Amino acid sequence: MVRLIITADDELYDRLKCRTQEEGDRPQRATNVLDGYRLATTQSVDMIVVDLSLHAADTLLETLHSRAVTASIPLYVVKSGERLPFELRRLCTDILEADAL
Repeated sequence: MVRLIITADDELYDRLKCRTQEEGDRPQRATNVLDGYRLATTQSVDMIVVDLSLHAADTLLETLHSRAVTASIPLYVVKSGERLPFELRRLCTDILEADAL
């Protein structure tokens, strides 16, 4: 299983990468939303994890959810502190707290 992790935060990526590898999956990384979108639409990806602190992460979630090529891929959001608006919450398979990872 390939997990696309979209984050610019190296520490967060390292924690998610370790967790992914422990579960027997293979991590792939994008450091911004444009690269994340490109990889999600051109590579075989089984799960997408988006760091909500990235610029335009909310737009990326909406775009991934609305495109036929990516709509069936489970979307996970990593956030810290702030409450996720319902409009975005309904697009996500699960919401992970950055501090708990």
